[in-house]
Amino acid sequence: MTINFSKSEIESITNRIDPNHLSKISKFVLFVGHAHSGHSIIGATLDAHPEIAIANEVNIAKLIRDHRCTKQQIESILYSESLKNAKQESWHNSEYQYNISKGFQGKTQLPEVIGDKKAGGTTRILLNDYWILEYLQSIYKQNFKVIFVRRNPIDIVAAYAYYMKQAPSQFHVDRYNENLAIVKRIKKSMDKSSFIEVKQEDFINNPTLVSQNLINFFHLSTNNELLEQWTQNVRSDLKGKSHQIDIPDSLLRQLPS
Repeated sequence: MTINFSKSEIESITNRIDPNHLSKISKFVLFVGHAHSGHSIIGATLDAHPEIAIANEVNIAKLIRDHRCTKQQIESILYSESLKNAKQESWHNSEYQYNISKGFQGKTQLPEVIGDKKAGGTTRILLNDYWILEYLQSIYKQNFKVIFVRRNPIDIVAAYAYYMKQAPSQFHVDRYNENLAIVKRIKKSMDKSSFIEVKQEDFINNPTLVSQNLINFFHLSTNNELLEQWTQNVRSDLKGKSHQIDIPDSLLRQLPS
């Protein structure tokens, strides 16, 4: 799901948000990559931090493309949407619920980090409108950050087919490879301190450690007790859709190993 706001709705949101709530924002984070890769659970975990506000299903890149949003509008939209994460039904993506009752989801009042979790949708927008990434870089400079969650490409292609209710096809493989090409372009253009790649299996096997690394990436702090509370429901038995959907060899050969 992607949120669609008109220009007047964006102006209304911006007027409604007290600028004081945005006054401590020093970093902006964009998730890029593929849908169904694990960005949701990582975004939800970061959103539990008291100084991080992550909007779930916004696709701010699309709104920037459509409306040329200003810095204040971007931050107002993301902050406004992040407040909705306090609801019990928030962070309910695909088949999984990522609500963390002991964290600060939807409760962060003065975020230092603000961002958008919509990795797959964002990357599809950047495919034709790469200027949006450069626009965000021009606003936030070295404080513009990118997170990419890497998952087995076979699982991603299988998930595309499953959730689109289609048989695996060239369309799904092309979609994967197009997104990956954009991610590689972004990574090449950014300083190592501003781009971080997380392997989904690493997060599943040791969510506390990976979450700590991500929080360090933003130069924030927390403690292991809180991290363990925020990640206690991470499932180690997750299986990709490739266990349910067979992908023809002709398609598998086109995916990176």
